Amino acid sequence: MRQNKRAAGKAVMAGGKNIPQTQPSRLRKGESWAQIVTASVLFFTLIAATYGAITAYKDYQAKARPYLAIEKLEFNESTGDIIHLVIGLTNFGERSATNITIKNLRVCTISPEACTEIASPPTERYKDTIVYPDKINSIRIEIIETDYQRILKDRTLLVNLQYSFGETEYWYEADIRLHPDNIWYIESYRGN
Repeated sequence: MRQNKRAAGKAVMAGGKNIPQTQPSRLRKGESWAQIVTASVLFFTLIAATYGAITAYKDYQAKARPYLAIEKLEFNESTGDIIHLVIGLTNFGERSATNITIKNLRVCTISPEACTEIASPPTERYKDTIVYPDKINSIRIEIIETDYQRILKDRTLLVNLQYSFGETEYWYEADIRLHPDNIWYIESYRGN
């Protein structure tokens, strides 16, 4: 019985020399190799899934975010010393933006000397605004008569808009010029 226990752990060759049995060792190496391959496959699958999820989220953000821009700009006279500047904003994004907050809207005239700020509306009126794609939302700004005359003299406006959509903040800026036909045209714009 004692010899059988010894024989189980050792291989005996002719000539009486004991040689260690290698079969269990080879199985362990094979099992280790299979575990390494499985772990590598799982690791690369996890990386691919993460990359795919990030790409899908960025694609969703690009489609769902608003792209606010000025569609039109006009001045409406009112009683007294006040002129109303009506800025028509539109959303060129694919989906309706339901929680837009306009943080800042500045209008200034551009003259050779500098950009002189004319007015900005109280932005608390423009929290949680809904801006539909291809629909115009109007923002009304009151401008005093002397500033309106400066605008007509310089004939160029810079409108700067800063807004947020959820936690993300965006900006848009346009150079607008009065043409001889008394219509304001957007000459250039930029934003993120």
